[in-house]
Amino acid sequence: MRHAAARGVRSVDTPGRPRHHLRVAAMRRGAAVAAYPVMAAGSRAATPWPRGSDAALPRDGATPVISSERRDGGVLLVRLDRPRKRNAMDRAMIEALLAALQGAGSDHSVAAIVLAGAGGSFSAGADLAEMRELAVDPAAREARSALTVALLDAPARVPRPVIAAVQGAAMGAGASLALACDAVVMAGDARLAWPEARHAMLPRLVAPVLLRHLGPKTAFDLLATGRDVSAGEALTLGLATRIAPADTLEDEACALAAAAALLPPEAMLELKRMVHA
Repeated sequence: MRHAAARGVRSVDTPGRPRHHLRVAAMRRGAAVAAYPVMAAGSRAATPWPRGSDAALPRDGATPVISSERRDGGVLLVRLDRPRKRNAMDRAMIEALLAALQGAGSDHSVAAIVLAGAGGSFSAGADLAEMRELAVDPAAREARSALTVALLDAPARVPRPVIAAVQGAAMGAGASLALACDAVVMAGDARLAWPEARHAMLPRLVAPVLLRHLGPKTAFDLLATGRDVSAGEALTLGLATRIAPADTLEDEACALAAAAALLPPEAMLELKRMVHA
């Protein structure tokens, strides 16, 4: 099959590693995306990928919002790549991430996926400028919300290990995206936070992911105060898998991903069904 670069995605050459373009079907805005139910019927992850305009890719000529490179062991490293915006997730980035996860999940040369952030942060969460624009358009706001929910459900549906490598800040939807992955490796100075309440916003989209990991009392504390959760506290609470030095964070996350990918595919599917139930 011919590999083509996805709109909104750029590939990075790494010395000694092959150049990689994410396998994403080119679609015009409004074209439908095929349903992609990876998990068994009846599981939380059995819902299809979003359809219609909610799944369209960024327009031709758009500035790349994610980048990717191949690592050893069949690991695909995908970076959120809006460093000047602290990797805040706008519609284009969410669409590109969904397309990247779908493409990697159907590419048999990809054994595992690592999600990371370019620059000093994992993700500042939702792009607040875009959210303010959507405030006057209820239909567009609802479509954007559905897209966010689809992204937060996506790592569980990919039939490969999906590991988050978190450096700097992971806020709101960015923090929930990290938790939605199968494992989370955090740099020692990284932090998680859900500050929606401080912006007079109910965290109705991101709270369900947090509540799958914490009891209601602890979740209430984090959601009501919006306070920072350090890497050490995240490890204690079970929100992080391990802590790594910032300068080797991506390498350690990729090593964990490659080790997890040694599990037979059928066993990986069953394991993901269990942990994401």
